[in-house]
Amino acid sequence: MTSWTQAQSLCLTFMLITPQDQGAKMFDTHVMVRPDMHGGHCFGISAALHALEAAGISHAGLIAACTDMNFAFLGEFCRQVRQISLYTRVTAWAGVELLNIPPALIRPAVAESRNCGAQIVLVHGESIMDAVEKGTNFAAIDAGVDILACPGMLDQAAADLAAERHVFVELSGSPRHAFANARTIAMCISSQVAIVCGSGASRAEELHSPELWSKIMEGADVSLDGSHPVLNAVRLGEKILMQRLQRSEQKN
Repeated sequence: MTSWTQAQSLCLTFMLITPQDQGAKMFDTHVMVRPDMHGGHCFGISAALHALEAAGISHAGLIAACTDMNFAFLGEFCRQVRQISLYTRVTAWAGVELLNIPPALIRPAVAESRNCGAQIVLVHGESIMDAVEKGTNFAAIDAGVDILACPGMLDQAAADLAAERHVFVELSGSPRHAFANARTIAMCISSQVAIVCGSGASRAEELHSPELWSKIMEGADVSLDGSHPVLNAVRLGEKILMQRLQRSEQKN
């Protein structure tokens, strides 16, 4: 397995990706799914997997929103994600997105959600489009969340801590949260932070094809020299995240 030190070195040199890899299928780490099967405007598990297949996405995080500290639903939710995904061409992991949790409670919320079975834990960060309490980004990273989603105006201290704590930062494909992508990616690359893509989609029309994701990455790239640092950082982040998830599954 690639160690984190080796991964950071790869991130620094950006030697992982070849031109032939640029059309590879994407890992959308942030697809919003309701944890039950009773109505609502969010994807059900089967509908999400079907839509991901149609979009050409091969790996996905199916994420349930949590606005409180009640994670009792997670056992059954994770079981259903595992079972249903076996009959699709999408490799899926079940997780949660912590929304509007006070920064002081993020650490116990992350721990409790993992204890209840979440395979991926996201925290909704300080998007410039939402009223998120200041300090949420830093608290989420300090708590060791897996992915800081829609981080907004990510600062240097948070980016440096993300590199230290091995926290992934999201390149957002959401029209609401992507306005700060270029700054986020510049900070991540400067601090050698692993980057992953997340659409935040809750309906089929909000998912992106691999081709569109490539354009989103290009739009967040301020290098303008053809070196593809964003694409390289994302592909590296995907590989590291999948290795982490696979190791976790083997332990269980």
